Amino acid sequence: MKKTLQMTILGIVLVGLAGFEAAEQSAQKLAEKAEALQVLASEAVDETMQQLN
Repeated sequence: MKKTLQMTILGIVLVGLAGFEAAEQSAQKLAEKAEALQVLASEAVDETMQQLN
């Protein structure tokens, strides 16, 4: 029974780690998209300022 409990706990830990890995990857992708949007917004503001001047 002790071995079964240990294997169950190990399985739960591994599933949890996989979930954290997926969350980390999603957060990284979101950060990359946010950075790209920031660059686009900055370029749009620069272009608008140049047109106004």
